[in-house]
Amino acid sequence: MIEFRKLTAGDYPLLLKWLQRPHVKQYWNNGDDTLEKVAHHYALDKSQVQYYIAMQDNQDIGFYQYNLSNNRNIGIDMFLANADQLSQGLGTICLNAFGDFICKIKDCHSLSVDPHPDN
Repeated sequence: MIEFRKLTAGDYPLLLKWLQRPHVKQYWNNGDDTLEKVAHHYALDKSQVQYYIAMQDNQDIGFYQYNLSNNRNIGIDMFLANADQLSQGLGTICLNAFGDFICKIKDCHSLSVDPHPDN
């Protein structure tokens, strides 16, 4: 079962570790290479973007975020944390679960994801 929990400041070291992994950094490189940069970038009280940790069987497996625009469209970005879980359908399962999760808590009209063509 896939579940989501809000990102907390206590997750910043884990997020930093994930952001340094080659399969993540290749597509998600915001220059967040120190704990201070991660804390600044993902500060929960400074952003209109909502951040979540994806979990499978109570294990942290990925990072998901969404942003609600004025026209009720929700933009989603995400990554799976573990390279050995790629190309097995887990990303699609998590994305569908995240879409369902968001639409239960927000009034959304549409969801959009803009992946890199090589990803």
